[in-house]
Amino acid sequence: MLGDAGYHVLFASNGAAGVKVLQSRAHIDLLITDVGFRDGIWNVIFTTC
Repeated sequence: MLGDAGYHVLFASNGAAGVKVLQSRAHIDLLITDVGFRDGIWNVIFTTC
């Protein structure tokens, strides 16, 4: 949906992949995540990065 609107979208299929995206130092203006990841990584990781 956001990609169709012209935004560049970075996608992570699980928590570990999401952490790698954040560690890549990619420019991120907006972060949308779910409540918890199936692989045990909690959203608290994202709020502290």
